[in-house]
Amino acid sequence: MEGCSLVNLVSSGMFIEPLLHPKPGAVTRILGHRDKDVVRFAVHASLAGEILVRGCERSRNFGCRGGISYMLSEYLERVAHKFKDNIAYGTFFLLAPIASALGMTSSTSPAKVAAAARDVVEGCTGERESTLHLKILRLISPSHLGRYRGPIPDVFESSSPPPLPRLLRLASWDLVHSEPVKGYPVSLEAFNSIQRMVEEGYDLEGASLAALLGILAEWGDTLIYQKFGGRAYILAMREARAALEMSRRLGVMPALVWLDSIWRPRGWNPGAILDILAVGIGFYMLEFGSS
Repeated sequence: MEGCSLVNLVSSGMFIEPLLHPKPGAVTRILGHRDKDVVRFAVHASLAGEILVRGCERSRNFGCRGGISYMLSEYLERVAHKFKDNIAYGTFFLLAPIASALGMTSSTSPAKVAAAARDVVEGCTGERESTLHLKILRLISPSHLGRYRGPIPDVFESSSPPPLPRLLRLASWDLVHSEPVKGYPVSLEAFNSIQRMVEEGYDLEGASLAALLGILAEWGDTLIYQKFGGRAYILAMREARAALEMSRRLGVMPALVWLDSIWRPRGWNPGAILDILAVGIGFYMLEFGSS
């Protein structure tokens, strides 16, 4: 496989992540939310995946700036209005620079592709991409990317946004926004964890769930922070670390079941980390499928 055909491998994380079970407070193949289930995630992934492939092709033929603008514009016009409850826009947003990078690099190394995607964001995006991004956020608000607190305008204010790299740095408290400008460090951490666990004999689901628990314990989740505040964020991280310790004695599945039993009744859903996990799974599929 070469070039833009590889986008299908990377974007497969959008299909796989919602199926994983158990996950604390999140949609799985067995448990859904009132307004979300795995079928809606699959429909979203199909539509978004098609845009990512075409965006890759545009980046290959016309340069990365055209590719990123095309992907965000197409998502706004064709997808966002169908999913105003925000089905995995964060995952799509993380994958768009990766798809663009795959159109311009011959490497299939996740680390090199992540670095190339960071260069795409830095060198090929500006105010147009910020404007499109904020238009999407307005349409799907409320979401964990929807309303801001800090040095940048709220998404409902009319002032012109800064270029996308600066906007992402100003909002870098959000894990989804920080990943592209930092070279996808947490996504790569998830990928490396999945790869290591598979080599140790785990299946992909078990390896992905172990990776989820590890990055939750290390990074917390900024969706929980945005929706429930700083105290909830700190408590969630403490409980994730307790679950990680439990997993060393009882296994990953019982630890996640315990964490789900206390997070789901509270309405806590680690959506930012799950967006990142989907990219980590995509990186694993890229490495596995292209080798």
